[in-house]
Amino acid sequence: GMLVIASFILLGLAIFFISGASGFLTPKYTVVAYFASANGLRPGGEVWLEGVTVGNVSDVRISKLPDANKSVEVEMRLDKTFQNLVRSDSQVSIETKGLLGENIVEITRGSSAGQAVGEGGSLQGEEAGDIKKIITGTNDFIANLDILSQQVKKMAERVDRGEGTLGKLLTDSS
Repeated sequence: GMLVIASFILLGLAIFFISGASGFLTPKYTVVAYFASANGLRPGGEVWLEGVTVGNVSDVRISKLPDANKSVEVEMRLDKTFQNLVRSDSQVSIETKGLLGENIVEITRGSSAGQAVGEGGSLQGEEAGDIKKIITGTNDFIANLDILSQQVKKMAERVDRGEGTLGKLLTDSS
Protein backbone atom coordinates (compact mmCIF):
# COMPACT_ATOMS: atom_id res chain seq x y z
CA GLY A 1 0.00 0.00 0.00
CA MET A 2 2.83 2.41 0.86
CA LEU A 3 4.45 1.73 -2.51
CA VAL A 4 1.23 2.66 -4.35
CA ILE A 5 0.81 5.88 -2.32
CA ALA A 6 4.46 6.84 -2.89
CA SER A 7 4.04 6.15 -6.63
CA PHE A 8 1.00 8.44 -6.84
CA ILE A 9 2.85 11.19 -4.97
CA LEU A 10 5.86 10.90 -7.30
CA LEU A 11 3.57 10.88 -10.36
CA GLY A 12 1.78 13.99 -9.10
CA LEU A 13 5.07 15.80 -8.46
CA ALA A 14 6.42 14.81 -11.87
CA ILE A 15 3.30 16.11 -13.62
CA PHE A 16 3.45 19.30 -11.57
CA PHE A 17 7.10 20.03 -12.41
CA ILE A 18 6.82 19.00 -16.07
CA SER A 19 3.79 21.21 -16.66
CA GLY A 20 5.67 24.24 -15.35
CA ALA A 21 2.69 25.37 -13.28
CA SER A 22 3.37 27.73 -10.43
CA GLY A 23 3.43 26.09 -7.04
CA PHE A 24 0.57 25.80 -4.63
CA LEU A 25 2.72 27.58 -2.06
CA THR A 26 3.52 30.54 -4.33
CA PRO A 27 2.01 33.68 -2.80
CA LYS A 28 -0.78 35.12 -4.94
CA TYR A 29 -2.94 38.22 -4.92
CA THR A 30 -6.30 39.10 -6.46
CA VAL A 31 -6.90 41.73 -9.15
CA VAL A 32 -10.23 42.51 -10.81
CA ALA A 33 -10.48 43.65 -14.43
CA TYR A 34 -13.62 45.15 -15.97
CA PHE A 35 -14.61 44.56 -19.60
CA ALA A 36 -17.55 45.44 -21.85
CA SER A 37 -17.81 41.77 -22.89
CA ALA A 38 -16.30 38.50 -21.65
CA ASN A 39 -15.77 37.19 -25.22
CA GLY A 40 -16.13 33.60 -24.00
CA LEU A 41 -13.53 33.85 -21.22
CA ARG A 42 -13.96 31.14 -18.59
CA PRO A 43 -12.65 30.56 -15.08
CA GLY A 44 -9.33 28.72 -15.18
CA GLY A 45 -8.10 30.64 -18.23
CA GLU A 46 -4.49 31.81 -18.21
CA VAL A 47 -3.40 35.36 -17.40
CA TRP A 48 -0.34 36.53 -19.32
CA LEU A 49 1.95 39.44 -18.54
CA GLU A 50 3.89 40.30 -21.71
CA GLY A 51 3.36 36.73 -22.97
CA VAL A 52 4.41 35.00 -19.73
CA THR A 53 1.86 33.08 -17.66
CA VAL A 54 1.56 34.85 -14.31
CA GLY A 55 -1.75 33.55 -12.99
CA ASN A 56 -5.23 32.41 -13.89
CA VAL A 57 -8.81 33.60 -14.02
CA SER A 58 -10.64 32.59 -10.86
CA ASP A 59 -14.09 33.99 -11.72
CA VAL A 60 -16.02 35.69 -14.54
CA ARG A 61 -19.29 37.36 -13.61
CA ILE A 62 -21.72 40.10 -14.64
CA SER A 63 -20.86 43.35 -12.88
CA LYS A 64 -23.40 45.32 -10.85
CA LEU A 65 -21.91 48.60 -12.06
CA PRO A 66 -24.05 50.67 -14.49
CA ASP A 67 -21.10 51.60 -16.73
CA ALA A 68 -21.30 49.77 -20.10
CA ASN A 69 -17.50 49.41 -20.18
CA LYS A 70 -17.67 47.58 -16.84
CA SER A 71 -20.38 45.06 -17.71
CA VAL A 72 -18.20 42.03 -16.95
CA GLU A 73 -16.00 41.55 -13.91
CA VAL A 74 -13.02 39.18 -14.24
CA GLU A 75 -11.30 38.13 -11.03
CA MET A 76 -7.69 37.03 -11.48
CA ARG A 77 -5.21 35.36 -9.12
CA LEU A 78 -1.68 36.54 -10.00
CA ASP A 79 1.73 35.50 -8.66
CA LYS A 80 2.86 38.08 -6.13
CA THR A 81 6.35 38.15 -7.66
CA PHE A 82 4.91 40.12 -10.60
CA GLN A 83 2.95 42.61 -8.49
CA ASN A 84 5.40 45.45 -9.12
CA LEU A 85 4.97 45.06 -12.91
CA VAL A 86 1.16 45.26 -12.94
CA ARG A 87 0.46 48.97 -12.55
CA SER A 88 -2.50 51.31 -12.82
CA ASP A 89 -1.51 52.20 -16.41
CA SER A 90 -1.20 48.55 -17.51
CA GLN A 91 -3.43 47.61 -20.42
CA VAL A 92 -5.67 44.56 -20.05
CA SER A 93 -7.46 42.74 -22.88
CA ILE A 94 -9.06 39.39 -23.61
CA GLU A 95 -7.14 37.67 -26.40
CA THR A 96 -7.44 34.35 -28.20
CA LYS A 97 -4.61 31.88 -27.82
CA GLY A 98 -3.85 30.94 -31.42
CA LEU A 99 -6.40 31.37 -34.19
CA LEU A 100 -9.28 29.42 -32.66
CA GLY A 101 -7.82 28.63 -29.25
CA GLU A 102 -9.04 29.37 -25.76
CA ASN A 103 -9.38 32.91 -24.46
CA ILE A 104 -6.78 34.37 -22.13
CA VAL A 105 -6.29 37.68 -20.35
CA GLU A 106 -3.27 39.63 -21.61
CA ILE A 107 -1.75 42.33 -19.38
CA THR A 108 0.96 44.72 -20.51
CA ARG A 109 3.67 45.94 -18.20
CA GLY A 110 2.88 49.29 -16.65
CA SER A 111 5.24 52.25 -16.58
CA SER A 112 7.01 53.63 -13.53
CA ALA A 113 4.53 56.55 -13.60
CA GLY A 114 1.66 54.22 -12.65
CA GLN A 115 1.09 52.84 -9.18
CA ALA A 116 1.42 49.12 -8.47
CA VAL A 117 -1.97 47.38 -8.33
CA GLY A 118 -2.24 45.66 -4.97
CA GLU A 119 -4.54 43.07 -3.43
CA GLY A 120 -8.13 43.69 -4.52
CA GLY A 121 -7.08 46.36 -7.02
CA SER A 122 -8.83 46.86 -10.33
CA LEU A 123 -7.96 47.57 -13.95
CA GLN A 124 -10.13 48.69 -16.86
CA GLY A 125 -9.97 46.29 -19.78
CA GLU A 126 -9.81 47.29 -23.41
CA GLU A 127 -12.08 46.11 -26.18
CA ALA A 128 -10.16 43.56 -28.22
CA GLY A 129 -10.91 42.70 -31.83
CA ASP A 130 -12.95 39.57 -31.33
CA ILE A 131 -13.76 37.05 -34.02
CA LYS A 132 -17.38 38.27 -34.37
CA LYS A 133 -16.23 41.73 -35.43
CA ILE A 134 -13.75 40.27 -37.89
CA ILE A 135 -16.42 38.03 -39.44
CA THR A 136 -18.87 40.94 -39.67
CA GLY A 137 -16.22 43.09 -41.38
CA THR A 138 -15.43 40.26 -43.79
CA ASN A 139 -19.12 39.84 -44.64
CA ASP A 140 -19.41 43.56 -45.41
CA PHE A 141 -16.31 43.38 -47.61
CA ILE A 142 -17.68 40.40 -49.55
CA ALA A 143 -21.04 42.16 -50.04
CA ASN A 144 -19.23 45.21 -51.44
CA LEU A 145 -17.19 42.97 -53.78
CA ASP A 146 -20.41 41.38 -55.02
CA ILE A 147 -21.91 44.80 -55.83
CA LEU A 148 -18.70 45.86 -57.58
CA SER A 149 -18.58 42.68 -59.68
CA GLN A 150 -22.22 43.18 -60.74
CA GLN A 151 -21.44 46.73 -61.88
CA VAL A 152 -18.39 45.57 -63.87
CA LYS A 153 -20.52 42.83 -65.47
CA LYS A 154 -23.15 45.40 -66.54
CA MET A 155 -20.46 47.64 -68.04
CA ALA A 156 -18.96 44.71 -69.97
CA GLU A 157 -22.39 43.77 -71.33
CA ARG A 158 -22.95 47.34 -72.54
CA VAL A 159 -19.55 47.38 -74.24
CA ASP A 160 -20.38 44.05 -75.95
CA ARG A 161 -23.65 45.53 -77.25
CA GLY A 162 -21.70 48.46 -78.73
CA GLU A 163 -22.98 51.11 -76.34
CA GLY A 164 -20.77 54.03 -75.42
CA THR A 165 -17.53 55.22 -76.98
CA LEU A 166 -15.57 52.13 -76.02
CA GLY A 167 -18.35 49.85 -77.25
CA LYS A 168 -18.51 51.59 -80.61
CA LEU A 169 -14.71 51.54 -80.92
CA LEU A 170 -14.62 47.79 -80.36
CA THR A 171 -17.72 46.73 -82.32
CA ASP A 172 -18.19 49.26 -85.15
CA SER A 173 -16.16 48.28 -88.19
CA SER A 174 -16.32 51.75 -89.72
